[in-house]
Amino acid sequence: MKYLFLSLSLLLCLSVASYSQFCDCDIPAKQRTKRLKAADKALSEATLQQSALVKIHFPFGVPTPPADATNESMLVQFGWITWYDADLKSPLWVAYEFSKADALNKKVARVDCFRRDFRLTDPDASLCQDYKSSGHDRGHLVPANDSKRWQEMMDNSFLFSNMAPQLGLFNQRIWMRLESRVNKWAVSGDGVNVVTGAIFDADGDGKRDLDANIARIDPKKRVGLATHFYKILLHRRPNGVIDSIAFLLPHNGLIYSGNKEIPYLNSKIVSIDDIESLTGIDFYPEMPVEQRTAIESGKAISINKWNTF
Repeated sequence: MKYLFLSLSLLLCLSVASYSQFCDCDIPAKQRTKRLKAADKALSEATLQQSALVKIHFPFGVPTPPADATNESMLVQFGWITWYDADLKSPLWVAYEFSKADALNKKVARVDCFRRDFRLTDPDASLCQDYKSSGHDRGHLVPANDSKRWQEMMDNSFLFSNMAPQLGLFNQRIWMRLESRVNKWAVSGDGVNVVTGAIFDADGDGKRDLDANIARIDPKKRVGLATHFYKILLHRRPNGVIDSIAFLLPHNGLIYSGNKEIPYLNSKIVSIDDIESLTGIDFYPEMPVEQRTAIESGKAISINKWNTF
């Protein structure tokens, strides 16, 4: 198994500043360089605090990737952890603790400014030109709406290491609706732990496709296109009981809105075991075995009947 924790020494070796590689940036020109330099500095500072941040965002241990994983690395931000695949030039998943206070904290407004992640080399990073004329949205895995606590967090939510190609109708409709529900659950339940990721299973055999068989969005065959996206939520009650719900959404352009939204999301509820089978990932390796077995094999009844809040 080959995967890397991005080290401080690697950060120091990377001299290319991401604030010079941005696109579709709505930050006023007079503020842009200062803002993006500050956002990059926050990434470097987060790397120095990697151990503490891992404990916060992975309360049940760092997810274990499949044995044949290659060119995958952990990227640490203050607000979330990214597991990035350099072969697909895309995040495989993100994870974060999302408290009620986090969900309610809206100190800064959303301002779009997409940019490359300076922690990744050019061959490994997804870039502005990869998405140009691709016909796909740059879909956040950590939503910008969940990143309004401070300016650097908002700006870093637009890193390409947080983006996966998504069809416009998927990104702007059912995916956005699910993100909104997660935000509301964090408020009503005093916090949730979130894992969001991409799946590549075009042949439907229940296993990740070989990289050579994964569709790409750009002419140079760089950025992988997911067939499904998932969200896994854990809610911890004061007495230690854990509620869970997991969604596996086909990545398509069908429209589900209004009174069709809830039935559709209910039909896409799966067990955590289902997602682990498709990805080869063990998401909660340090959770007590008996508790983990029950949580991962169980399946929520509906989006309105999976928790106690």
